[in-house]
Amino acid sequence: MDVINLFAKLNLEKIDFDGSITATTPDQFIAQFKKVCSCQASKHNQSIVYVWHTEKAISRLRGKSTIVYIGKTDATFYTRHYRYAETEASGNNWKRYSYIINQYGAIGFCCARIPSPNTPLEIENRLLQKYFEEHLELPPINKSL
Repeated sequence: MDVINLFAKLNLEKIDFDGSITATTPDQFIAQFKKVCSCQASKHNQSIVYVWHTEKAISRLRGKSTIVYIGKTDATFYTRHYRYAETEASGNNWKRYSYIINQYGAIGFCCARIPSPNTPLEIENRLLQKYFEEHLELPPINKSL
């Protein structure tokens, strides 16, 4: 499953963020992550669900998917994530992202605005459930439904 197919299940319109992460070092990851977080789509869309995705599909319990993370925020992606660039690029987080980039290509980002009267949490839960129904597990970086 890719982002377009997932968003289509809930009639969500995909909004791509400028840039992607191709880092080979933690410092490059921080700079690239901050650049993605600073793009116009990241700073000007709020009350969203967002997806981190790869160029190549990753084998799942059932099938394959380019989706590595599904999240939500009532604010903007910038507000939610920019301040965590160093945390995302450290320790086990960096090991995971480095492996993903080396094996599956650049990490890209996109979002969708939440249609009224839904909340970001409701739509995130529905997307995670749709993903689970397809693959019998969550995306690699998500921890729980």
